[in-house]
Amino acid sequence: MHKLIHTTLIIISIFILFGCQKQGEKKEFSSFQKTYQLDSASAKKMSFKKKYKYPMLSKHDSLLFAFCSIANHTRTHSMDVYNINTFEHINTVAPKGKGPGEIAGPLFKSMGYHHKSIWICDTKKQKFFKYPLKNIINNTGSTSKPITSIPFPPPSKGRRFIFKIYNYKNKLFLFPNQGDKKNFFSVFNDTGNLIDSLHIPNKTEYLKGVNLKSGATYISTLHPSKQLLAVHIRYTDILLGIKFNGDIKFNIQGPDQFNDSKKEPAIDRKVGIKSLKSDKDFIYTLYSGQEKFGPKNNPKDAKHLHIFDWEGHPIAKITFPYTISPFAFTIDRKNDKIITYSPELGKFVNYKFSMEKLK
Repeated sequence: MHKLIHTTLIIISIFILFGCQKQGEKKEFSSFQKTYQLDSASAKKMSFKKKYKYPMLSKHDSLLFAFCSIANHTRTHSMDVYNINTFEHINTVAPKGKGPGEIAGPLFKSMGYHHKSIWICDTKKQKFFKYPLKNIINNTGSTSKPITSIPFPPPSKGRRFIFKIYNYKNKLFLFPNQGDKKNFFSVFNDTGNLIDSLHIPNKTEYLKGVNLKSGATYISTLHPSKQLLAVHIRYTDILLGIKFNGDIKFNIQGPDQFNDSKKEPAIDRKVGIKSLKSDKDFIYTLYSGQEKFGPKNNPKDAKHLHIFDWEGHPIAKITFPYTISPFAFTIDRKNDKIITYSPELGKFVNYKFSMEKLK
């Protein structure tokens, strides 16, 4: 009874505090409405014939994608596709190489408009390559190749890489414009031309004084149907909700309340969120909260999943028994699964977790 009263008071206090928050005003928090500690009994360890090092995991319907970036030098191709229910291998995608139809420098993958295709970024060829999902599914056992490509948008001052794109409309692509203090996100079309009128301005103060040459200064995820992004400022525990006009829907910090984004040298910084995923209801953040150069497996790998709704309310914290590589988790709400890759095990791990608990 006392536990129920305590939980109820936490939930009431969170919603009172956030309900009084002005638009764009930062709100700090130190706890979540719900906390869960998973144990090894809830984890099914899976060994695949193919070897991975820091794969990026994602899903679509019954497909599980394991993408390997340029850092995986021993890989012969960029991505494997599995059945998310049986974990049977379906296809390999994007062979590595410098020739036609090959990817020389794979950096990331993104879903295409209406989830009918996949785009893979080749940072060496300076192009995005398109792979229709129907080809990947139908050509089982063969290595899928792209049907078309588009060039990178022209470089801008201070931008070193394009770390992610969102194909949010048929021929429009949104990307975090790292190195640009004026615009958080920029837009280009299918010919690689920037469309200045659609850029998302930066209306925050967080990038002032930050070394923009140090790589990605923020990471993000896009709401699947609304013009809304969740943005995390690296080396902090800050999470922002950014509308397409640049307005700040929410600005939250927690649970540790730190901001090391301007601290030098970098060795002294703490790491907050390692990666973000989202669906129509929730934002899922893989959280470290450890020193950048701490003990082995910290903070490059993490054990905590922090979950927020799209109003910025801290909903739940899930702690896992095994470490998770950056970007190496995906949520299967339909089948109550959280699938991760653990570097300490060298295996994929399938956790059974009832998503009804988040409601």
